[in-house]
Amino acid sequence: MIESAECRVLRFNFELEEINDIPPWGEGDNKSLHWFGLTLGHYWISTPLGDVLRYTDEQLREWEDQSPYVDYQVARIFEDIQSVLPSALEPVPVEIAALIEEGGWVDLVGQRLKSIDNTDEQNGLYELFWDATEWYGDRSIDTAYMVGGPNFCFCRLKDDVNFRWRTKAQRWCLPRGQFTLPAQQFESAAYSFFDNFLAETQKRVETIATTGWHRTDCKVDVPLLVKEQQQRTNQVEDLRKQRSETDWAAVSELVGRISGELSIPSPLRR
Repeated sequence: MIESAECRVLRFNFELEEINDIPPWGEGDNKSLHWFGLTLGHYWISTPLGDVLRYTDEQLREWEDQSPYVDYQVARIFEDIQSVLPSALEPVPVEIAALIEEGGWVDLVGQRLKSIDNTDEQNGLYELFWDATEWYGDRSIDTAYMVGGPNFCFCRLKDDVNFRWRTKAQRWCLPRGQFTLPAQQFESAAYSFFDNFLAETQKRVETIATTGWHRTDCKVDVPLLVKEQQQRTNQVEDLRKQRSETDWAAVSELVGRISGELSIPSPLRR
């Protein structure tokens, strides 16, 4: 059962590894590090339900790990949140948002599609299904790079964002949950994370550019590192100007088409 709560608190947290503790990429004489690789660290999300992306004590004992949080390049979640933010801040019509409720239209269609024996027919309907739910994908983050990572969905209804995650893996303290918070606070939490992360990477890049690269086990292209830091900063500034404008009428038409193909009553039929 998915836990629910009204929320007024959200924070994207991270901590970076020390530069000298980051393993290089590549092999032999080609070992190197770059901007993305230098963001190795831990990250997690604080919510009123508890910390999301926190491993259970049992999992930590099995892995013999000390940190309870995801061990990966922080740049990954930095990129992921940017990729969904404009869509996550766009209001979704209530009747369309209902399509993704657990046990709702999306789950029903998915089950019907899996039961089709004709491969060509199945592939054609899957393509139609993907088109009809592209708006959902635009608001979702897939953490398949993690072992049993959860799927996140951010769906705005009027002035609030519904934040939902779920996975069947039981290695997480909070494998499933959802809460809502004002869209303005969600946006603020996202940009606070972006700004804090870029401030930390800027310090890292400036230190390397000023004092030089002293590790002998790998190389770093310092000018490229400085250039990418600026590019990443510019991307966040550009993101502030982006707005998502989904054609909801087209979504409704696609939902009706695939519902008809599968003989499922369209939930959007008036």
